[in-house]
Amino acid sequence: MFLRAYVTGAIALAAIQLSAQQPGQIAGGILAGGPQQTEEIPADVVLETGHTGRITALAFSSGGRYLASASEDRSVILWNANEGREEARFRGHSAPVRSIAFSPDGALLASGSEDGTARLWDVAQRSLVRTLAAQGEPVMHVAISGDRKYLITAGRREGGSVRLWDLSSGVPVAVLKPQAYGATAVFFTAGGQAAVATENGDMEMHGTLEIFEVPGGRAVSSKEMLVRAVAPDGRRMAVQYGQWGNASVAVVDNGAEVARFPAAYAPTVFSPDGEYIASAGDRLVTVRRAATGEIAGRIQGEIATFAPMALSDSGSLAIAISGDAIQLWNGGDGKLLRTLEHRPNSPFFAWARDSKSIVTAGTEIQYWHLATGEPATGPRVPADFGFVLGFAVSPGGNLFAIGGRNLLVMDRSGAVVRRFTGPCDVLPRPAFSPDGTLVAANCSGIVVAWDVATGMERFRAGEYNLLDSGVVAFSPDGRMLLASAGPGHALVYRGNAPAPLDLSISGRLAAAAFSPDGRRVAVGTRSEFRVEGGQFRPVAGQRAAITVFDLAGGRPVFSVPAEDWVGALAFSEEGRKLLAATGPLMQPGKVVEVDASSGQLLRTVVAKVNDAEGAFSPDGSWYAVPGLKLWKIR
Repeated sequence: MFLRAYVTGAIALAAIQLSAQQPGQIAGGILAGGPQQTEEIPADVVLETGHTGRITALAFSSGGRYLASASEDRSVILWNANEGREEARFRGHSAPVRSIAFSPDGALLASGSEDGTARLWDVAQRSLVRTLAAQGEPVMHVAISGDRKYLITAGRREGGSVRLWDLSSGVPVAVLKPQAYGATAVFFTAGGQAAVATENGDMEMHGTLEIFEVPGGRAVSSKEMLVRAVAPDGRRMAVQYGQWGNASVAVVDNGAEVARFPAAYAPTVFSPDGEYIASAGDRLVTVRRAATGEIAGRIQGEIATFAPMALSDSGSLAIAISGDAIQLWNGGDGKLLRTLEHRPNSPFFAWARDSKSIVTAGTEIQYWHLATGEPATGPRVPADFGFVLGFAVSPGGNLFAIGGRNLLVMDRSGAVVRRFTGPCDVLPRPAFSPDGTLVAANCSGIVVAWDVATGMERFRAGEYNLLDSGVVAFSPDGRMLLASAGPGHALVYRGNAPAPLDLSISGRLAAAAFSPDGRRVAVGTRSEFRVEGGQFRPVAGQRAAITVFDLAGGRPVFSVPAEDWVGALAFSEEGRKLLAATGPLMQPGKVVEVDASSGQLLRTVVAKVNDAEGAFSPDGSWYAVPGLKLWKIR
């Protein structure tokens, strides 16, 4: 197990710098490779709550206990609707999720994605049951039969296929429509037949409802009707008549019209039991009793007309707002019950020394505990500080260093201990010394270290370089300070030595880790790029690499190519192994373990992580990326 990791706070691949450096030398390599085709390996722990991308669909389970939400962040979240708490997060789709549907009994949840798959999830077990591959086309609509034996999927609106799947085998048993133009809904009728609703038109909309046998897929009937919504059990439908200002919606129950009311062309949804129906207008949603059309309540507010929405059996309404937030309303009195939203996490985070929690810095500082997954709110960052551009926690956990236009040191009460001004415009990536007495930053090539207790400047060296990445790291004994020094160079300042040790590297320094005994240092770089033919191309000889140097003479122990970026490095307790996060340009990477003496690849720890920014925990047992997704190092 990895028990010590001395990692720089500079792990972000903040920008792609254009350069025309001369080719350098890299010793043989085993880490470079092309883009991986595997899906992202699901994180072992996710500490954030809420979606980080735009919400695309909402659905209540029968009884209203659960609310499911789909998002462009490729996940589906299962919320406890009564408590407003996230209970599960279903991951695995590799593209935005566009559709979700519960089975009528609420036991299963289906999701459809632009990645060309539909996935079936067990709600009680919080697990994936099956993945259905829809021949590479997006899955924009899904529906589960009442007996949970079949699934319908429909592809893109411009002409995707509609298929009937056997859920026990996971294979399609019928193609209901090879090209369904304008498909707006798929569902199962009360009698168990498959139904496909389509619409077409420009200024005036027209629709068709087609019914098919299950499982054979033979067409049974086709009617000209514009279906706006269907209850999950297929018994009731909302059918539109007329256009624009003359439009009305009729509730049809087993073929007979039971209610009709005016409704503009906007989303209309049924509750899972089909007893309520809601229709949206301009900043207004009207909830009605489906059997009579009688108004049960009105909800008014800053509601976008075409925002995704869902209705519960009690008539309560969920509506997606502001991209990644969900509002829950009482459908009777129109009062806002609660808002389910993403807890914003800054991309800047640091591990607590005990490796049991992560600390984030944004407008406020928060501790996220691994054991509970819950955050504990800390002090607020002063409003006049500006943008946060880096963050570090002192070894004792009692001080925070926040980098930006200046360097702010705060304690846990929120009191500002020190405010340091650097020799340039920003101090982006601070680092504490191992004993917590010093805090250092690399200000565009000029490295400065201050005494936290006295506020005195203790060290300054280097030359101004606007494009310097700002990396800085202390050795385990605090006697050495490593800093980036522009492309091709990393400098190690050693106590009272008259000149720094200049380490020749390939590309720009992006991450560094000292060995536990302080005799070696591992550095990771990122590739230099130039524009060629309208595309980014790596500069010859400036590709990313992982290099381990012997600090006695500054000679490399080994150097191996590492695709286009290295996001984080960490030595094992005994210093024999090295963990590295590395990957290709603007694509997901991986976490690998290599021999710290030869660079030989020992194993791939995580096959695919979808982020070029990360940090290993101090004990080396976790790898974390912004968004607070964590993978266990096994």
